[in-house]
Amino acid sequence: GAFLFSTGEKSRKGRNLAHSPRCVIGTDKSSEAVIVEGTVEVNHDAKLRQKFNRAYQKKYKWDMSTFKDPVYVLRPSLGFGFYEKDFLGKATRWRFEA
Repeated sequence: GAFLFSTGEKSRKGRNLAHSPRCVIGTDKSSEAVIVEGTVEVNHDAKLRQKFNRAYQKKYKWDMSTFKDPVYVLRPSLGFGFYEKDFLGKATRWRFEA
């Protein structure tokens, strides 16, 4: 139901999110795109932060347990998915409810 990510509070991304919580997340593989739009909030749940830290460690081999900057939670409102080779025939849109 949510996408978690981190960034430095003083980074451009962090400052932009402090100004406006609207956010778009996309996959790296644009030929098989998944794009999710929504709003973000700073995570304040210690258990969710621990779960994020474990997943981050597993994927990136980097210990985030001492990272003090925010972890953000994106709550999706709209999503798109498509294969570039058949964009017109198989593009899909999802609407998410809170």
